[in-house]
Amino acid sequence: MATEPTMHPAQPGDGRPTASYTLRVNGFERPVTDAWIGESLLHVLRERLGLAGAKNGCEQGECGACSVQVDGQLVAGCLVPAALAADSEIATVEGLSAGGAASDVQQALADSGAVQCGYCTPGMAMAVHDLLQRNHRPSEMEARQALCGNLCRCTGYRSALAAVQTVADQRAALLVEAEATAEAADEASGPPADTTEPAAQEPPAPEGAVAQALDLPVYQDAWSGTAAAGEVPIFEADGDWIAAEEAVPTTAGGLGTIPAQGYPGYDTAGYAPGTGYDAASGYEPTPVHGTAVPTFDTTPRRAPRTSPPPRTAPPPRRSTPPRPRAPRTTRPRRTASRTRTAATRPRRSTRPTRTPRCPTRAPPTTRSATRPPRRTASRRPPPRSTARSTRPPPARPRPAPRPRPPPPRGRPRMTDQLDRPAESAPAPAPAHGLGSSPLRTDALPKALGIYPYAADLWAEGLLWGAVLRSPHPHARIVAIDTSAALAIPGVHAVVTAADLPAQPTEADRPVLAAEVVRHHGEPVAAVAADHPDTARLAAASILVEYQLLEPLTDPEQAFNGPALHPNGNLLRHLPLRHGDQELVGEVVVEGLYQVGRQDPAPIGTEAGLAVPRPDGGVELHLSSTDPHGDRDRVAARLGLEPDRVRLVVTGVPGASADREELSFQVTLALLALRSGRPVKMVLTREESFQAHSGRHPALLRYRHHADAQGTLVKVEAQILLDGGAYADVSAEVLGAATAFAAGPYVCPNVSVDAWAVRTNNPPAGRMRGEGALQSCFAHESQMDLLAARLGLDPLEIRRRNAMTTGDSLPTGQAVTCPAPVGPLLEALDEVPLPALPLDDPDTAWLLPGGPGGAGDPAAVRRGIGYAVGMVHMLGAEGADEVSTATVRVSGDHATVICAAVDAGQGFATLARQIVQSVLGVSEVYVAPVDSDQTIAGPSARGRHTWVSGGAVEKAALMVRHQLLQPIAADFGMSVELLSIAEGKITSYDGVLGMPVGEALEGKELWATAQCRPHPTEPLDEAGQGDAFVSIAFCAMRAVVDVDIELGAVRVVDVTVAQDVGRALNPGQIEDRIEAAVAHGVGAALLEDLRTTAGVPHDLSLTGYRLPTSLDTPEVRIAKLVEERDVVATFGAKAVSAVPAVVAPAAVAAAVRAATNLPVGRLPILAQDAVVG
Repeated sequence: MATEPTMHPAQPGDGRPTASYTLRVNGFERPVTDAWIGESLLHVLRERLGLAGAKNGCEQGECGACSVQVDGQLVAGCLVPAALAADSEIATVEGLSAGGAASDVQQALADSGAVQCGYCTPGMAMAVHDLLQRNHRPSEMEARQALCGNLCRCTGYRSALAAVQTVADQRAALLVEAEATAEAADEASGPPADTTEPAAQEPPAPEGAVAQALDLPVYQDAWSGTAAAGEVPIFEADGDWIAAEEAVPTTAGGLGTIPAQGYPGYDTAGYAPGTGYDAASGYEPTPVHGTAVPTFDTTPRRAPRTSPPPRTAPPPRRSTPPRPRAPRTTRPRRTASRTRTAATRPRRSTRPTRTPRCPTRAPPTTRSATRPPRRTASRRPPPRSTARSTRPPPARPRPAPRPRPPPPRGRPRMTDQLDRPAESAPAPAPAHGLGSSPLRTDALPKALGIYPYAADLWAEGLLWGAVLRSPHPHARIVAIDTSAALAIPGVHAVVTAADLPAQPTEADRPVLAAEVVRHHGEPVAAVAADHPDTARLAAASILVEYQLLEPLTDPEQAFNGPALHPNGNLLRHLPLRHGDQELVGEVVVEGLYQVGRQDPAPIGTEAGLAVPRPDGGVELHLSSTDPHGDRDRVAARLGLEPDRVRLVVTGVPGASADREELSFQVTLALLALRSGRPVKMVLTREESFQAHSGRHPALLRYRHHADAQGTLVKVEAQILLDGGAYADVSAEVLGAATAFAAGPYVCPNVSVDAWAVRTNNPPAGRMRGEGALQSCFAHESQMDLLAARLGLDPLEIRRRNAMTTGDSLPTGQAVTCPAPVGPLLEALDEVPLPALPLDDPDTAWLLPGGPGGAGDPAAVRRGIGYAVGMVHMLGAEGADEVSTATVRVSGDHATVICAAVDAGQGFATLARQIVQSVLGVSEVYVAPVDSDQTIAGPSARGRHTWVSGGAVEKAALMVRHQLLQPIAADFGMSVELLSIAEGKITSYDGVLGMPVGEALEGKELWATAQCRPHPTEPLDEAGQGDAFVSIAFCAMRAVVDVDIELGAVRVVDVTVAQDVGRALNPGQIEDRIEAAVAHGVGAALLEDLRTTAGVPHDLSLTGYRLPTSLDTPEVRIAKLVEERDVVATFGAKAVSAVPAVVAPAAVAAAVRAATNLPVGRLPILAQDAVVG
């Protein structure tokens, strides 16, 4: 039995009260001795009991990664004091599996593609398990509500929802079969003595039967912020610009007023952009192109702050332990938040529970409301009928018992949702090898919670690291006093910039600030102690005397402002001149655009373990995406030879941008060297926001010229990127933004001036689609303006100007790779539009605001928007792209050694498929990555598919030649006349047929190969040059519903057509596209790390809102265009970045179409979508 905590007084000089108690975890009693009384259940499970399945994502109860059950109730382990759970039953993700075998929930998550980086998967598994325990028949809304407290950056949640359905259906089928078996046994035993039949009763529902297909679109919820003065300035370069107020925004695609009684049905054949509906169909006519609409006011606007709408009373909460954070109604910067109502099911225990982001049955609501609610009735959704909620589950065939073979996919492909003729159905994919969609090699370990991340590691004599960061965006350091920190018991080392050797002269960013701090959160000192709380306390006790300096936060002022750095404020100026600079078109449209600061916000914060080596070096265990580059930079900053620094790559908990910054890595290593003991550092969520770089904020001024038919004749642009305090990769990002300024269109004359400048804002860096996203939003908005001015359909004007293979970029580079922009647009046009929500209580939650919300259905407008974009693959402007791989074959299995980091994109699975296809072996092991292996380069811009995949293929082909050469010699034929397929070696004439395993028996073959694509060159002083290896394209259609009175936006549907070259793993491609769309929706409606005078607002997942399972739309793939790039490995192209680039532009176009208002900034605020 568990026991009450035994309290211990604080030790002299320590001041830390401790307690000893016993926790009952997964049915076993686990003693905890001398633990700090304030330690959370999450910390005790992970650091004292070694159960690392529950992850630390935020320590605020927002991300769901730490989900566990306490007395059968789902809680956030980071919020529950461990000592108060001493008399409770605790269940963790490790307890879901029996004897090491995955549970049905864990297996379904792995099969469905819900596991990518995998950091959120254990918490997701616990949430699904809890849902199916409480609700045997969750509806679509209930499943999304149950998972909305679990954040994920690598998927769009659809695969997790599919896993819910899979498990529910499997359990329902097992129950039906068990009942049938019992009935057969009763019949075989003879008739009962009493033949009176009792009243028919329905059997109890199994745990987790899902009654409905999970294929509905989802409500989009977005917060309202305020626009600080000076955020939308008008800037100029050479000559005067037309006033922005003269620009004519588009009115394309908006629908008329929707009657108050709800959405009537409609015929999709009549649903065309820019036409609207007539009154006979229940819609008022919509103004079409050319109608006068409000102009774009470029002056800064500030939204009125209003109180949030009233909420229904929450259910009684348990008194112990008290909830450690304030309710959501007190959040700053938001005038409305999601409605939360009580769950209808009674609690089974009085143990502490977590309140998820959305309780189980709470309907979604909208962004800010600037008027009182129209309805005062309860916002709880109507209860489902008894007949519906108690109907017996459908009979289904019993699933195959474990061990199950790898399934093709756990959910239907997105392309299968489209209506296609029977004769165009794709051929069945092979069971393994290229073109198949096998189960990821790391899916089950991640679902089981046993996959190691840096935050999960432990070493004997472990110390904990913490960093002191500047509270000021700009200040001079006068003095640093570390004596108070050193006097704290348990502190073993304190380091500052004075403890570092002389830094390389080319270093733009210091490891620790020495004389001046240039942004809020810049690291100043670091501490190593025997407990994480001790380390943080010691860091906070370091006294730093600052002389405050005026921060420079307006990028326009950086040109003439005081120099913030010895290297100056101008990071790069890139002019681009192509064609006739004096030409003026018959039709001219102009717009001003602003893109906010999107943060990568990985669910796993920065973490690492440093272990000192006997030779005076250090071994780093990090979630690095560039192990060799990070090793070399760390060695240079520490004054060590590279071979004395070893970097071991752990699991990467999300990487839509660069992972650990150099300052984190060097500081961690320095603490280990100074203390002589292993040091582990795990950043808090607030520190994580301060430590890594986000997307470059941008101001873009555009002028498009066209002839009367809509053909582009000239594009002019000014682009200003805010690089923040340090240069990092701003020059590279600016190059992409400039080269792609005109978009995937043919334009003979282009003039661009682009700048990246230094400010005292948070540093900006590499993030998915860097540079291209900012330009895409601007040039696609311009295409809508041009369509409106000419009275053309937005899709048609894009068709007329679409780029094709052989056309030239504005840089003068010929597009030699496939450029199927026209076919992508045609594919979108062929897909039917989604249905409108019906006047039905079960679908009323699909409206912006949800059932009983503040919104009026009559104020809802539907809009359709289109966008096309492109990104470059691999490095650019002369970057040397190279990767090396080794393939070793022994017996019937192969090993791949390659330092390409799988950050969730699935390279390890791809490498396995390549070797299976080339060598015909089924068992392929991909070795863990460390810096002792040969170089493979960073994980960015899809380069590992091309470069590292090419190296693996070349090495495998060399091994194949070694294998086949003696066989060919024995039969007197050349190696080219032998082939390997389906595990057999066969000759061209069919005489030879030998299993690969037999040919490999007793042999060990290996080869090492290198892949280096053709070189590129920097852009010259006119922006001309062959700067890119290849380009990938994507077209997208977004459908949104907008409440034009509240400004609430819900993304209904996103349809994607993408240029993939060759689909090497179709299932994985779909997963990556879905995740990228979710990123794009966040950039369009939710995500912006807002600052005031250089200080960010609310550095938490409460203030910085990420898309949840309620926010992501239905994603449909219209077509994966497979036109192979002849110079690429297997002809394949990168797939992750370009949908993230295009999605914000498509959503903005749809909002523009629905409201007939200009949309000139991302994210779109509520006031941007309010009409009148």
